[in-house]
Amino acid sequence: MSLPITSALRILVPGRKQALQTQAFFSLSFLEKLDMSRNNLTQIPPNFSESLAALRELRLDHNALVLLKPPGLEHLENLEKLHLSHNRIRSLEPGAFRGLSRLRHLYLQGNLLGVVRDGSLTMLPALEVLLLGNNNISRIEVIALAPLRSLSWLGLEGNHLEHLNFKTFLSLHTAATHLQLAGNPWNCDCDLHCVFSKLLSVRHLHVDDYRNVTCREPWQLTGASLAWVDSQLCVAETVTVLVIIATVIVTVFGALVMAERKRKKQKYWEQDEEEPQEQ
Repeated sequence: MSLPITSALRILVPGRKQALQTQAFFSLSFLEKLDMSRNNLTQIPPNFSESLAALRELRLDHNALVLLKPPGLEHLENLEKLHLSHNRIRSLEPGAFRGLSRLRHLYLQGNLLGVVRDGSLTMLPALEVLLLGNNNISRIEVIALAPLRSLSWLGLEGNHLEHLNFKTFLSLHTAATHLQLAGNPWNCDCDLHCVFSKLLSVRHLHVDDYRNVTCREPWQLTGASLAWVDSQLCVAETVTVLVIIATVIVTVFGALVMAERKRKKQKYWEQDEEEPQEQ
């Protein structure tokens, strides 16, 4: 079935395709919503967005996209919602979202992202909602989130996070940001306790699902809520530190005692040697 070509068309839902034929959009300069979901698309052509400057919502979810890189989306200057969930995206190239200065909602859940890298989320000053749940994310680089000054909702649930760097979230200079962190294989140690304690103390950061954050490691705490055990996590490490300190003190004290004994013996021997000479 052929699609009507008209600049007044507001919603377009093409038939199933494996490749985007960008020339089909050249006369649709006033298109506001484009739905290309569930089309088994594998890539976004470099010139895809050239005639879609009026687009406000783009659905590319449930496809087979692997990589996002410029300049495929850079002409979507009025885009507010971008649906990229349930693809096979493994990485976000620096500048992939260049030109999307009005983007407010970015949906990337259900992909294969492993690391959120510094520079991958630049030039998104208006972004309010970023959903990264159910990926393979094991690390977020320190300033990866820093450019997102309007972010109010960050979904990181169901990833492969074991630890967090507090500085990563401290770099979020927003009015208020709600975080979702449950469903990760957390390694519940004293360091993690300290990070979450700091997160909970920052006024503009809100861990909404803190009660559902559970431990994977150590095995003794598997399935336990971090909120229930967090006050005990540093006890063992504190005891260990105290034992080490006590051991060092005893060792130093013992060394001082031995040195003093040696000094006294040396002095005694010297006195014994001097007495026969005087006689």
